[in-house]
Amino acid sequence: MTLTLRGRRNGGNRGNGRINHGQRPLTETKIIELIRGTVTEIFKQQVQPAQSEQRPAPADRRSVNPNTNNGRYPPRSNYSGARPTTEPSTTAHSTNADFAQSVRTSFHYVKIQHAVDNWTNLPKSIDHAINKLIDNIKPPSPTDVLKQQLVEAADAFKSNITAVVQDHLEKMAAETKTKVQTFNQLDRPMIHDTVRRQLQRPVNKRVRQATIDRALGDLSALPVRETGQWFTVSGGRRQPSLADVEFDDTEDELDNLVDAVRRADTEPTTGASSKRPLLPSPSALPPSKMPTVENRERAAGPRKQLPNPLILAPESRDWWALPATLPPRVKILIIADSNGSGWNTPDHMQVVALRGGRIGDAARLLNAYRAPPSIQGIVLAVGTNNRRDGNEILTSELTQVEAAVNNITIPCRFLEIPNHPNASPQERDGADFANNTARDLFGDRFIKLDGIVIRSTNNPSDRSHYNQQSADEVVTRLTSTVPAETLN
Repeated sequence: MTLTLRGRRNGGNRGNGRINHGQRPLTETKIIELIRGTVTEIFKQQVQPAQSEQRPAPADRRSVNPNTNNGRYPPRSNYSGARPTTEPSTTAHSTNADFAQSVRTSFHYVKIQHAVDNWTNLPKSIDHAINKLIDNIKPPSPTDVLKQQLVEAADAFKSNITAVVQDHLEKMAAETKTKVQTFNQLDRPMIHDTVRRQLQRPVNKRVRQATIDRALGDLSALPVRETGQWFTVSGGRRQPSLADVEFDDTEDELDNLVDAVRRADTEPTTGASSKRPLLPSPSALPPSKMPTVENRERAAGPRKQLPNPLILAPESRDWWALPATLPPRVKILIIADSNGSGWNTPDHMQVVALRGGRIGDAARLLNAYRAPPSIQGIVLAVGTNNRRDGNEILTSELTQVEAAVNNITIPCRFLEIPNHPNASPQERDGADFANNTARDLFGDRFIKLDGIVIRSTNNPSDRSHYNQQSADEVVTRLTSTVPAETLN
């Protein structure tokens, strides 16, 4: 194939544009060679200055001749710049073959502990979703009895969900710790440092620093299976980094579940129920009656008296308050958790049962309370819902209670947290720690439950509530510890 070019040449006129027949015509191959040669020369001019800064150009570099076949493919060195030279570095390098697996497993343990913190109580979004489900059940001619039964069924469902998830997380945490011990812990500080750097990524921003410290502290307390030393190597070998370990950037399945429910809660809803602040009630005992508007209306009559026990629902936690007025016969005010809803106390005792109540809730209520003149003693019977908390949280809430007690002149006592037969090992440890701390803070005003057998309810998954027989024995201990005649 032969091509001819038209155009000006040497400033000639437009009519003399055809190539002379005496010249060699430009073939397609020739044109390609010219273009390749031109591009090659341009690229060489860009690369050579960078190479000259690093090392002198080799003496035997060939020039590219675009008119020959040899110049069709320039030397490889013309396409790649020289890698800059660096001084040999000296870095800590792990010789542990289990390094990557140890990092992944330790990271997984921290995420499990993060889920444990989130499931100390039923997550707020799930509690809200269950309440919305109950509100949407509207059969024909609903009665107050039906509404009460639905509330009780929802409370039992919430309690069972929380217990199942807590059991799962506890088992996973124990299995993960066991798995960590099977790896070589030659360089545990380096492993934990890598985990901490991974947890600083935005995708893990919800993991609290206190959770990270506590989880890695648990792993640091594990015995080391194999000991050894680090060694220093030269030649630019680098320290194992995040690139050496593959992480799952997604959050835990449990977190995803909570997020999914939270996203559903953001959809606009109608009705008064959507305006209620709904908070978790992980261990809510189905109450005998609720302080609802209907109950108050039925109670209207010639005699109005405060129900005993007074049961405060978790949905109204932000508006919880202790009774400002009490009958003159009431001498002792008892602030209890949901176990107190089953107590039959004498007339001189008034029980306020906080369903889902914690030690911190009792402290908050005491700080805002102005007791009637008839009150001569206060008993705190809370802590069951704090058993899965860490020692730092337990100490903090008990310290808040101590400060609240010191701000009032009424003597306060603390009832021992019962040792439930269905409690997990973690809950037993938490109860023991809380009781020991409370015993130190309250001294002789700490009410022991020695000799009382705590019996579970008919619900085998219930790890928080005891049956009526145990409740009666606890009330007997209270009345014997604070007899009525000493309060006159």
